[in-house]
Amino acid sequence: MYQQFIRVFPIVLCIGLMGYFARWRNILTGHATRSLLKVIFCFLLPCLAFYSLTEHLDVRIFKTAFFLPVFSIYAMIIGIFSGSLFLPFLASAGSEKAETEKARTFLHLSVVNNFQLLPLPFIVYMFGNQGLAIFFFFVFGMLFGLWTIGIWILKNDVDFPDQIRLLCSPLFITIVAALTIVFLGWRSLIPPVITGTAGMTGKAAVPLGVFITGAVLADGSGFKRSSDALLLVIVRSICYPAFILMSLTMLDDHVPIDNRIFNIVLICLIMPAPVISAGLCRKFNTGDAEFAETALFYTTLASVITVPAVFILFSR
Repeated sequence: MYQQFIRVFPIVLCIGLMGYFARWRNILTGHATRSLLKVIFCFLLPCLAFYSLTEHLDVRIFKTAFFLPVFSIYAMIIGIFSGSLFLPFLASAGSEKAETEKARTFLHLSVVNNFQLLPLPFIVYMFGNQGLAIFFFFVFGMLFGLWTIGIWILKNDVDFPDQIRLLCSPLFITIVAALTIVFLGWRSLIPPVITGTAGMTGKAAVPLGVFITGAVLADGSGFKRSSDALLLVIVRSICYPAFILMSLTMLDDHVPIDNRIFNIVLICLIMPAPVISAGLCRKFNTGDAEFAETALFYTTLASVITVPAVFILFSR
């Protein structure tokens, strides 16, 4: 399996570098980058999820994959624990408020990663459409965790209506709708033109998600000396994967995990920091957006080495 990973990894890297170059040379403007991110999250990813789940999700897989949404929430709790271990070592931010906001951002980035965009090309290349269906079933739990636990860490006084509005993102609603259709056996009621349109549109998310990730890297604050960002690299690249692998191994002793499911979960959970965290900090006027951008740069750069290393060593 790791041979396939090694074959697709340079392709993913090249697509990301093209996105970085396009933004660096201002071929792609900052406004266009943010707009394309919205297109991906509001249209392309929901289309891909709907197509994958309604066309390729085998209900028999739930005998071995039923735990995925719950495990995704558990993985976020592991992230809280991993990040909390390093909070005492964060550098002084000058004021108590600034230190609190940076600590919130550090913990948020320990919990949430780029689970929506960067795993896609690996899943498509290595596991095909059925792998994508399993991936989106797992993402269902990750999205719930992102818009509840992840937001609560950044801003714990979010109003309940705002919390519900965040949770009801296009991708989350689409996954719920698609799973409902599958469980109720209504697949035959979906006109082929709907699934065909969703499939053709959604597939654009695979390269574009990586391309835009590269563009966001160039759009941010980029490389700055930051011992705190290096600490986050240790959390995301060493500490967190170690706890996740221990948890998967213990779970496998009680609930045998299919190798394909194990590898899909591993790919999702070893990805670097997400591209949306700095935007969330600015949207809610909380956290440290500049640190989020720097951490995105550091963790993504480190992932060029750590992601293939972890997968080669521990994949099945």
